[in-house]
Amino acid sequence: MPQRPVMTSLFTIFVLLAVWVTDSTADKVYELGRAPQSSATKLTKDWKPYLKLLKDKTNIEVKLRLYPSRDEFEKHLLMGETDFFYANPFYYLIAKNRNQYIPVVRSNAKTLNGIIVTKKDSPINSIEDLNNKTLSFPAQNALGASLYIRSLLSQKGIEIKPIYTRTHENSYLAVIYEKSVASGGVGRTFKEFKEKDKYKTIFTTPGLAPHPLFASPKVPEDVRNAIANFTIELAASEEGKKILKKIKLQDPILANHGRDYEILNDLHIVSFSTFNK
Repeated sequence: MPQRPVMTSLFTIFVLLAVWVTDSTADKVYELGRAPQSSATKLTKDWKPYLKLLKDKTNIEVKLRLYPSRDEFEKHLLMGETDFFYANPFYYLIAKNRNQYIPVVRSNAKTLNGIIVTKKDSPINSIEDLNNKTLSFPAQNALGASLYIRSLLSQKGIEIKPIYTRTHENSYLAVIYEKSVASGGVGRTFKEFKEKDKYKTIFTTPGLAPHPLFASPKVPEDVRNAIANFTIELAASEEGKKILKKIKLQDPILANHGRDYEILNDLHIVSFSTFNK
């Protein structure tokens, strides 16, 4: 069942939030970096209602910052100068380890799962059949579709030869074009893949907590708390639910490093990434 803190009425919380953060925000405009998973136009459209209502109800002004490429996003993530980020848990882990970023809020609606798919008529039916085989992945730093899968395979002593294709679609197609025997992916992109009927899923990872909204330690605690409470209370209305669904923060709960993301350290996720230096 989704976890929800005890709440007073939506109106009361919004009034209290406006009082709590007035002194902390005083003309301060915060910046929210968003990983480039969709077009800039779509991301701007999706986040605008949430950020506008946040400003109206709490007096916290946050501007969305978008990046032309994943490389550019990663560069700014490592710099640690941006107030907030919304990105996959691997990027949160990097931000925490490098610059002590703090998880604020996350969705409790679903978990993040990776999958491995291969051709329907392939003799490969289990991950044990993948030993010493070539697997395709969309990107080295993709969490569900690459890092998590590679970590689990390594734990089981399964050695593979990875290739990276830049997109989920290209990774799936590499199997058909016999560039790889299987592909890493995630349920959402595989469901959207037009040729999915030619494939079978041979492995699904255990679930991970999904993307958090996380904050720089320079952001005042009252501001972080106000944003978390605002986001959770927003889910109390039907209109709020629609806004949160657009930004993938459905059924929001407070994010907690130990409960939600410490497992990524246990899995040694970073050792399979480009940040393994």
